[in-house]
Amino acid sequence: YLDRKALHGLKDLVVLRLDNNLLTDLYKDSFEDLHSLQTLNLRNNQISVIFNNTFYFLRKLNILDLGGNKIAHLMPLAFEGLHSLKNLYLDRNRLGDIDGQLIGRLHRH
Repeated sequence: YLDRKALHGLKDLVVLRLDNNLLTDLYKDSFEDLHSLQTLNLRNNQISVIFNNTFYFLRKLNILDLGGNKIAHLMPLAFEGLHSLKNLYLDRNRLGDIDGQLIGRLHRH
């Protein structure tokens, strides 16, 4: 897992690559200090669910790569706060159905 305080204080970080690890859980407060982050790569981990508001503090995030995980469920507010998101990668996961409201919320931003 990613310790809740592991990234504390990295306010100027623009790119974060955590791909090809064994991360299973993500917490909202893990990313709360990353106000400048534009690219987050979480590809090829063991993440199975994206909880509400996980990325809420990442207002400048343009690219979110969640491909190659075990994601089977996206909570309704999973991508809340991602106002600058341009590219979202969810390939090679275990998603069955994706709630239309979830995608609609992304589109409105």
